[in-house]
Amino acid sequence: MSYFSIADWAVIAFYLLGVIALGVWFGKDQHTTRDYFLGSKNVPWWGIGLSIVAAETSALTIIGVPGLAYGTNLGFIQMIIGYVIARLILADVMVPHYLKGEIYSPY
Repeated sequence: MSYFSIADWAVIAFYLLGVIALGVWFGKDQHTTRDYFLGSKNVPWWGIGLSIVAAETSALTIIGVPGLAYGTNLGFIQMIIGYVIARLILADVMVPHYLKGEIYSPY
């Protein structure tokens, strides 16, 4: 018995090819480890801040928090807003020091 139909496999293949294509397209200018970790030093501070927020926000948060907020209250929204504000401030204050010091970081 097969759990996946041809359409299911087509969607999975399309998704995987799309992710690979995006990775190749975004990475076309990266030739060294420095380019990869420092983004060739041409990413604005707000882009780095949003990247940090996106890296910290898991799929579980995206799926779970709205349901929890609907069932209880909006207490989690203050945490999310705090995350965003703190990360944007940190990106504005700390990123110039990272770039000046040539510190390699996955964030």
